[in-house]
Amino acid sequence: MRKLALLIFLLVLSLQVLAQEKPQPILVGEYVDKKNSPALTSKIEEFLSTLSKEPNTTKGVVISYRGFPIYQDCDGNPNVPNSDVEDRTKQYLVSQSRSLADRTTFILGTDRLRSTLEFWLVPENATPPKPTYVDSDPGWCCREFSVIGPTTNRRKSTAKFMVKLEGNESAKGIHFRWTLSEGRIIRGQGTSEIIVDLSKTKGPAITAMAAFGLDPAASCPEASFTTKIP
Repeated sequence: MRKLALLIFLLVLSLQVLAQEKPQPILVGEYVDKKNSPALTSKIEEFLSTLSKEPNTTKGVVISYRGFPIYQDCDGNPNVPNSDVEDRTKQYLVSQSRSLADRTTFILGTDRLRSTLEFWLVPENATPPKPTYVDSDPGWCCREFSVIGPTTNRRKSTAKFMVKLEGNESAKGIHFRWTLSEGRIIRGQGTSEIIVDLSKTKGPAITAMAAFGLDPAASCPEASFTTKIP
């Protein structure tokens, strides 16, 4: 009898715990702006159709990742700049259903190689989704580049190192990871140009190395430059 009572107690307790579990947001669709992508409007319509079948307490969230026009694919075709993807989505939502548009919130994520939209459902009491960072993209090629800097530099000063892309293309907007043999990066980490503090260096030279992209897992080339410090 005691065992039966204990089993019933544990069953009731388990049901209460399950009932108290917080609901989670649900990813219901994604649009990536690239060749052969489904039409943006069809993705929006799928999202609206799904949201319309949910209770009014369920909200919609669209996370927008804007693309870099500087990147090229492996055939040399430039990425089509689509900073207006988010605006077109908002306009289409309103044109199709004002009430569903009012239930939808837009969140701006970090830049990606291609403009991307994520469509989410957020049930009542669920925590809204957060943007994720993705830097490597197998559909786009790494770029060949070199690092340039001063040949020699005084120890109690700063030095500038910068990336030079092959073909004299602009490196603006492309992410680079920088590492130093000595010294301290004052500013520019993650960009194509850094300023380095040399005041606490001890060796006869400093080497600045840049890696393409912010994702350490990406197998893109690296380049470096060494500055002598007499």
